Amino acid sequence: MDLRDFIGAVLGSVLTQAHAENQVSTHTSVPAHVIAPYIRGTLVYYSLDGTTHFRFRFDRQSDDGIRIYILEQPPYGGRDESMVSTHRVEDEMGNYICFQPLPNTTKQAREVARTWGELTLRYIRTGQRF
Repeated sequence: MDLRDFIGAVLGSVLTQAHAENQVSTHTSVPAHVIAPYIRGTLVYYSLDGTTHFRFRFDRQSDDGIRIYILEQPPYGGRDESMVSTHRVEDEMGNYICFQPLPNTTKQAREVARTWGELTLRYIRTGQRF
């Protein structure tokens, strides 16, 4: 299974479950209290249901691909915050998404960030690990 198939399968599962639990809004606007301020060089991802946002920074590694640093995310709300449970790694620059192989393009990095964000939100809400 390649990266595109993996992300498609995971997002399809998340969306199916969210629709079944009526967690996906039918409107496309994001509430004003959720809109994140612009910060140059970062990507803001708004959850599919429009209730929260994540902020990421992409850092191209010299030989591996793009590392995706997590700059903002919702709190875990009492869930296990260990790096293994949340698919994060920490280095001197901060926490980044644990995903191998690293994406090679910005488009792939956006897809990985989006998938991680949706799975993290599901984990926070339901406790279902990924």
